[in-house]
Amino acid sequence: MNNRQWIEPIIDRSRMDILSRTPRAYLNVVDIRRIESNIVYLSELLGIHGYNFEAIEAKDWNNDDITKVADIRSICENIVSIVRAYHELEGYAQLLEITFESLDYTDVNAIERVLFELHRLLMNSDSNTSLGWAIGMAHAELYVSA
Repeated sequence: MNNRQWIEPIIDRSRMDILSRTPRAYLNVVDIRRIESNIVYLSELLGIHGYNFEAIEAKDWNNDDITKVADIRSICENIVSIVRAYHELEGYAQLLEITFESLDYTDVNAIERVLFELHRLLMNSDSNTSLGWAIGMAHAELYVSA
């Protein structure tokens, strides 16, 4: 059972955020927790939907933790593994090219956008599966009662 909650990603950071030094201009522990939590949520959801995918565990982030090169690499690799297990989205491979040294707001937007799109697809898949099952059952009942 998936006990985690989906946390709406931020996918529209802009250059103005950087220039104005808004909170969106900085990648902080709250952002990393949201990203990692959504990765775990999606990996668990794949298992619930019957995909042969082992749930990913998130790092336990403290408020004073500093994001390291390996953390960004791990986040990107985890997202790519989910994409490859479920549905290959356009542009997802660019996540593997993100380096800590070059990480900027467009990269963070890309990371969260892939998570957002995966979630959208999985939620649509879930409702389509339920609808398909309901239509199938109604169709089968037509034959049973005839």
